Amino acid sequence: RGILLVFDDPVSAPIVSVNQYAPLDILMVDSQGSISEIAPSLVLANLEDHIYPKTPIKAFLLMAGGSHERHGIHPGDEIRYSIFKKPPPVLDANSPAASPL
Repeated sequence: RGILLVFDDPVSAPIVSVNQYAPLDILMVDSQGSISEIAPSLVLANLEDHIYPKTPIKAFLLMAGGSHERHGIHPGDEIRYSIFKKPPPVLDANSPAASPL
C-alpha cells in the first residue's frame, strides 16, 4: 500500500518538508520502474533540508515507515505499472541470439 506521485517526464524533484508527522518510506523510481533510492522512515515535518534524488526520477512511492524493510524492498527492485516503460529489446548482430540456426 502506498501513494504513487508521478511526473510527466523524469525530473530531479526534491523531497520537501510538509505537515506530515507519520514516518514514511519514500522510494524514488526511474522511468523504467526501477527503484533507484529509498529514503527510509522520514518524518517530513521534521525535514530541515530538501532531499534530491541522485538521478532523475519518474515517480515517488510513499509507504508507511518501515514498509520497505518488512516487504524486503531494495534499490534495484522493479515496480510493474503501466506508466513505467521498458526499452524494447535490441538484438546485437554479434550476439548468439542473432546467429542463424
